[in-house]
Amino acid sequence: MLSSFKSRLEDILVPLFEGSMPAILSDSPEVVAWIKTTIGCQAFLFHANSNYIPENCRENIVLIAMENAQLPEHAIWQKTFEHSRFLSIPLLAFEASMNAVRYTFEILTRSSFSRSAALNDYWMQVLLKKEEKPMLFRGNGSDFECRFENAEITVMAPRTTPYLAPGEWDSMGACFEVGMVPDADVLRPPFTINGHIQPEGIAIAHHRWMPEHIVPFTDQAWRLLQDVRARGLFPLDVTIQDSQLTEIRAGREDLTSQLMMLTNKRRQLILTEMAFSTNEALDPAHIDWTINSQLNEGASGIHIGIGDGLTGAHIDLICPGVTWQK
Repeated sequence: MLSSFKSRLEDILVPLFEGSMPAILSDSPEVVAWIKTTIGCQAFLFHANSNYIPENCRENIVLIAMENAQLPEHAIWQKTFEHSRFLSIPLLAFEASMNAVRYTFEILTRSSFSRSAALNDYWMQVLLKKEEKPMLFRGNGSDFECRFENAEITVMAPRTTPYLAPGEWDSMGACFEVGMVPDADVLRPPFTINGHIQPEGIAIAHHRWMPEHIVPFTDQAWRLLQDVRARGLFPLDVTIQDSQLTEIRAGREDLTSQLMMLTNKRRQLILTEMAFSTNEALDPAHIDWTINSQLNEGASGIHIGIGDGLTGAHIDLICPGVTWQK
């Protein structure tokens, strides 16, 4: 079993790191022990005042950070891994549990960085053209249009090559999506969406610098929506008008006001993201929606986001199978 799992993981990670299996770096002794015994590759423990890893193991790194308090200052990372191929899996922003760690590696074995990189590049070319006509999206109960405004489109830089170069750092989120977001100082996004979606799942994130008194909002949002799932009320039914969610329903229940409060009432459920999900190798049948995983966002289709993850929970509403009707 171990050799089979390791072999499948090597198939996905070795090409990304240009021919070598990376070492795994984590602040969790439990994660490090599990990596060594279950995957059988090099794994090292770090904490805020120490980032010990032999120099001959620093060429290729996958970081699994579980606690904000354990992260060294960026200057320390930069000095230690300046020439490394470096991929970050930020579980601490979603669900930092061993269950999420195991799930992350299982989903990775069912993914393809090369196919996603090609799709990321495709969507970047589409966005550069900035379609003059409305883009229509349909599938799995969703039906909406997206129009671009006159403002420039801000895109979170996706990975468009299927490998990391020496000295290149990236995050897992950049590998499996192309996301459009508002400028930092602008409330409304540079695109207008109208219609409705039926998200099959959600992911909830928070920024590492989110104030402590707001962090519980992310937990409350997750519990609320997992209760909805446990009662068989997914997919949700969401109405969007001028890039603002005007109604979020789970069966007969209206969740709009609750989710507005948890994502920051001042933002009024105005979209903070519209993303093209590009992990087409991932079969949605293998997704576990009860795990709060960033990798679930990559299921081929689209997802939209509300909340900024700093002043309130950031909630991604994930819609696999939604396609552009060209």
